[in-house]
Amino acid sequence: MRTPATTQGDIVIRGTNSDERVAIGTQGQVLRVNPDASGLEYATIDATSTTPTTTQGDIIIRGTNSDERVAIGTQGQVLRVNPDASGLEYTNPYKRSFMHVNFNQIGGDQIGSGQPLGLEMTFVHTNSDDFTSPSTGSDGLRVAPPVGMYKVDMKMNIDADNDGEMNLKTWVGGTLVKSDEFHITKNTVCNVSNVVIIGTGEYIEFTLDIIDCVMKLCPGSSIFFDKLA
Repeated sequence: MRTPATTQGDIVIRGTNSDERVAIGTQGQVLRVNPDASGLEYATIDATSTTPTTTQGDIIIRGTNSDERVAIGTQGQVLRVNPDASGLEYTNPYKRSFMHVNFNQIGGDQIGSGQPLGLEMTFVHTNSDDFTSPSTGSDGLRVAPPVGMYKVDMKMNIDADNDGEMNLKTWVGGTLVKSDEFHITKNTVCNVSNVVIIGTGEYIEFTLDIIDCVMKLCPGSSIFFDKLA
């Protein structure tokens, strides 16, 4: 087989109809695809090209029309896609905060029809200083968590003298967002799960209305706030 190569260092590639020679380049050149992508050629790297990086640890990403610098973040930050998905950014890692509150009925006496059920806290635990201390009283329970989306799980242990109904209302910033009705009997456990969004300066509040029965709230009732985003 006759080769088209003539000089030491030549390479042979397939041309349009036959094998062709690519002559060896000069010192420092690199092999690349030619401009019309029809073959290979040696070329000199542009020695005047510069990098957008300025600091150790910077990374380069492709911007709208050119390469761009992403400055290195601070200790403990993580790299993520930015909010409009147009690039990368360093940010503090997401912290999933929670608050757990055990509550009981004020006074422990039975409450009759049409009366609000007052609450008092017996235990509060949170992993975040951003939660304000819950407040309780004759009208219900109120918590002002940080801005975000929360999964809220409530459990109520109820002892009723007779069958009846109970209405649990969930309020965010003074606006009713959900109303859950329960048929209650002696030793009833009521579980409620909501996902709510808390805005700036808003609070979440829970109130109870008792209908056609006499009941009391038993120990072990609780509410758990889990921040989702």
